[in-house]
Amino acid sequence: MATIFKVVYKERCEVATGEQADLAIVDLDGETGVWESFRQKFPNLSAIVLSESPSTAEGAVYLSKPAKLGLLWESILRLVIGLPSPDEFAVKHERTSAVMESDTTANGVHSTLQDTPSNAVPPVNAPADTVKNFNPEDYFLGHLLACLKECSGRECSINVRCGKDQQLVLFPHEGRALSGLSSEQLEQLSEAGSSDEFTFEINNSDAATCEADGLSFISIDYLLWDLSQRTARGRLPAGTDSCKLFYLRCWPNFPRLPQTPHGMRIASLWVGEPRTLDDIATSLGIEEAEVYSFYSAAAATGLAGPAKRQVDGLIEPRSAIKKDVLKRDVRNAILRHLDNN
Repeated sequence: MATIFKVVYKERCEVATGEQADLAIVDLDGETGVWESFRQKFPNLSAIVLSESPSTAEGAVYLSKPAKLGLLWESILRLVIGLPSPDEFAVKHERTSAVMESDTTANGVHSTLQDTPSNAVPPVNAPADTVKNFNPEDYFLGHLLACLKECSGRECSINVRCGKDQQLVLFPHEGRALSGLSSEQLEQLSEAGSSDEFTFEINNSDAATCEADGLSFISIDYLLWDLSQRTARGRLPAGTDSCKLFYLRCWPNFPRLPQTPHGMRIASLWVGEPRTLDDIATSLGIEEAEVYSFYSAAAATGLAGPAKRQVDGLIEPRSAIKKDVLKRDVRNAILRHLDNN
């Protein structure tokens, strides 16, 4: 690899160590436990894994050995600078405008979808028409959720066709997905409103039978959370009343989710007891749109919902009649006990 970087990709890539590295290339066919050891030492470093057999290393792009140089280069670009091909890199590399350089930097290391926290924050502001609600069924998100529900309890895969060179395969029973989508492609997919722009195909197959070269494993929760925030854009799913009580079932695993504005603050206030979404925003002094996007993502992953049942911890004052009946029952029980004695 050192030879490749120094000769073939001269002035584009160079070998680095430690904190200076933008990504790592890990050979999995050597010692056992090499991936776990690497992740323990560099938990947040983007990685490409090389192996003769498909890898299930989450958050890494897999390339079969021997790796094709063209595919290796595209994977490096996708992870480090967010460009899909060497030609596009050359175009952007020759730009001298400071504005253009700033744009290139903005499409940096975290421009790809991966199973580690991203610095790219999905937009949470509501649309210009200030519409407060959106119907998930009108977007790709709703179709994906319906397909996942249909596959619940089944060992199968969902092959999503969403455009040229855009690959996405989900394995619901494993909670994982194979993705080759960049951040820009995912943004476009979140805005897709017609089923003509994407199709879903359910197959009775698993990860071992899928072509994984150049793709990376991510968790389905990560995908849904990211997609929900991008689709919601500060809005609530249709039929959601922000003035009613909602529960947060448990603390989200934030280290393994996309970056969420005020996510930890919202969760710490909300996880103890049901609250209205507007009350959460008011209590924290943040925009309602940020709470709405959080709820949309939490609801899509099954962590949040309306507080309707006893197990939801619904806090509802008992009626005065019930209180009086309870008091009389306790008093009568005491009097009967005294009479018997």
